[in-house]
Amino acid sequence: MKLVVSGSQVGLLHRFLRVDDPEAPLYGRPYIEVRVSRLSEEKSRKFLIEGFRQYEVEVHDEEIEEAIKWFDGVIGWLTYFGHSKVVGGEDFQSIVDKASRLALSELEHALKVYGTAEKRYREVLRAIAFAQPARWAQIKRWVEARTGRVLNNTLTSIIKNLVDSGCGEDARGYVIGDPMLKNGIIKFWRV
Repeated sequence: MKLVVSGSQVGLLHRFLRVDDPEAPLYGRPYIEVRVSRLSEEKSRKFLIEGFRQYEVEVHDEEIEEAIKWFDGVIGWLTYFGHSKVVGGEDFQSIVDKASRLALSELEHALKVYGTAEKRYREVLRAIAFAQPARWAQIKRWVEARTGRVLNNTLTSIIKNLVDSGCGEDARGYVIGDPMLKNGIIKFWRV
């Protein structure tokens, strides 16, 4: 039997499957992890141009360049953009807004599991989105200004959970790697 598990949140998948836990049901079973990275600007351009060519849809070069900039090589969002243009002929800004709202909706559903801590998670995400890249101390100041005192280990735990869920961390601080999620948090999220 072969089992395929997919998702964009690798940290959560690892935590769910518990591949390093001898007590986990799938422990010791061989597995293959396939990671799909972002496309370069050139590959993004080729991906969009070829997709539009196959559907015989003409899209101006300026709009393709804008899509490359906004969707930052994320294959899912480039595909979403192409599909929206081919099927609905939508304008660029409405596609970006819909994609941002979709990413935000998925995030809001995921945050429900945190119950009363959801507000802190939201504020941590807002701090990261607005200050990106955000340092731990910046996040702490932001969250405390909006929710009151937060213990260091509590904040660290929240940030770890968010990193496992797809928020990234780079050499300069914490970032939200999904450009549409970041845009949605900044533009549409009212906490």
